Amino acid sequence: MIRYQAISTVTLHTGLVQLEPEQARRRGAKLKPVGDDVYEIQAPTQFKRGERFGYDGALPKALAGEILEVKPDYCAPEADRNPDSGAGAEVSAPAVKTKSRRKG
Repeated sequence: MIRYQAISTVTLHTGLVQLEPEQARRRGAKLKPVGDDVYEIQAPTQFKRGERFGYDGALPKALAGEILEVKPDYCAPEADRNPDSGAGAEVSAPAVKTKSRRKG
């Protein structure tokens, strides 16, 4: 499961997502539990800007400019000491690869 962060409002229609318990609680009947913090999307589910979630599988190309892949940084011991510091995660872009078009 790959972790992502929404940089604008994102809507997912299908697939498996990994969420924190509070995130899943707010989405109620839109999700069906399938494992430890993993849910199957039953109805279109939105994620707000800044929200992080795991997704299993390929994301739609339309989301290329709306999400970033979040990679854990296992070499940052300060992240273990202070999880609210924002340290310990590296954000890279874009999460969805698109083909570039050549003109000319």
